[in-house]
Amino acid sequence: MVFSITQVLNGFSQKTALLSIDLVKPILYTDSLTIDQVSQNYFPIQVNCFDTIYSHLEYLKKLLSEDIQRAKFQSFELRAGATRIKVSSIKHAYGDSYDIELITKLNELTSSYKLGDNKKLNKGVKKKVEKLMIYMKNASSLFNNEFIEIQPRMYDVIIYKD
Repeated sequence: MVFSITQVLNGFSQKTALLSIDLVKPILYTDSLTIDQVSQNYFPIQVNCFDTIYSHLEYLKKLLSEDIQRAKFQSFELRAGATRIKVSSIKHAYGDSYDIELITKLNELTSSYKLGDNKKLNKGVKKKVEKLMIYMKNASSLFNNEFIEIQPRMYDVIIYKD
């Protein structure tokens, strides 16, 4: 069987979900990412990593739900395909707060989405994480049929020492 070059290249293309940063516009789907899409406030996530990103957000929500104001955990990074979730710990006298940023690098374009700002404290960050999870859950067709069985796990974790 002979394949043309275009058939082989198309076989390797990744479907990408474009999430509206304001979480209002519907999720768009594309085969390739462009500068225009990123500059129009869309954040890309590979469709085959949608479940993992959601699980990572669930993990962060649980961390922020605990008595995290007094807890002191290190900065770390979670990865799923071309997307990283970078959690930076900001030290305070009475507990830490966190900056959370999603970063995706596809087609030589790097896109970032500031999900959590330490100035809004952990309660505000948790609300923003929950809003993103609700927005993602509305695109239920992107989730694996067995998604309910998926448990958040730490893979390829990078811990930063300050």
